[in-house]
Amino acid sequence: MLPKVKVSKSVVASLYILPISVLAFLLLLVFVPIEHKVGYYVTIFFILFSILNCIYNVVCSFFILRVYHSISNTSNRLFDYLVFFLLNVLAGYHFWRKIKKKEKAGEIEIVLQWQVSVIDVFYIAGVFIAIVSSKLMYDA
Repeated sequence: MLPKVKVSKSVVASLYILPISVLAFLLLLVFVPIEHKVGYYVTIFFILFSILNCIYNVVCSFFILRVYHSISNTSNRLFDYLVFFLLNVLAGYHFWRKIKKKEKAGEIEIVLQWQVSVIDVFYIAGVFIAIVSSKLMYDA
């Protein structure tokens, strides 16, 4: 029987949300001129949304690091935290790849579960704040 590792689906989804939002922002800058009436509003929203996604991704990367520490037998935790602080937003991808390698080697079993946490609630509230504040900035 392999040890089961429970990981929230929202933490794994954060690894995909950040590149999609950055790509959407870059495509927006190419196709919608900022001088356009809607372009200014949407550009402010995507800037605020990207900042929010970076913060959310760093927090979720910390959760992925904690999962990695729960399954690894190494004593290099200090080094892992150093890697986390150096890679910052990219740390989640680094440690998730290490977790997936352990799963492919047959050492663990990953169980993805729906779990709504306080971080997810703050993320959703942050999205609404980004929408409202970009609308208020546009009207000002």
